[in-house]
Amino acid sequence: MSIVEPAIELMNKKDKRLSLFTLGASLSQNFCENNNIPIPEYRIKELDSTGLYLPQTHTKNAQILVNLGVTANPVENPGHMRWSHPAWKTDRTAFGVVLHETGHHIDQILINKSLWGSYPSDRSSWLEVKKGKRISGYEPNSSEAFAETMRLFIGNPDLLKLAIPSRYNYLCQVLKLQPVVAMDYKTAIGNSNYFAAADKWITNK
Repeated sequence: MSIVEPAIELMNKKDKRLSLFTLGASLSQNFCENNNIPIPEYRIKELDSTGLYLPQTHTKNAQILVNLGVTANPVENPGHMRWSHPAWKTDRTAFGVVLHETGHHIDQILINKSLWGSYPSDRSSWLEVKKGKRISGYEPNSSEAFAETMRLFIGNPDLLKLAIPSRYNYLCQVLKLQPVVAMDYKTAIGNSNYFAAADKWITNK
């Protein structure tokens, strides 16, 4: 599944927030299906935040809610504090919000599996893996660090693999998750204005 053409073409479309939401939901559903993860419902809803994950209950499926109106548009020409783009390490667009909340969903599903003995129950290894280099500035705790890692693993796994291989290897080797996007990180980003920063982030230890 390519995320390149939509990310570029949506820059000048009036409905780009909705299109990025739809793209993110489609890619996330594909990821969950390929990794035997129950697929949550994706909905647009006014919230006090940009996104929210609601776990499954006895009466409702798991839901991922996105407050579409407050999500960011892609920053075509980044600079200073303005860095946000689909498949980049910082992504406050609807695409990134959907993938981040999907990360919380996957975390919850795998934790539940561990209670039944079908998933590693020792999370101490993740606590060690998440130390050091971060995905973005939003990693206040272990759960958010995992969601940010999953956001990049779903949307641009090549960038995660090159920049923070310990996190990539943890997802693949310990959690047995497999990416569904198979393209190099620059192709996935699709905006040459981010390439130099991507190269720098990769080499920065």
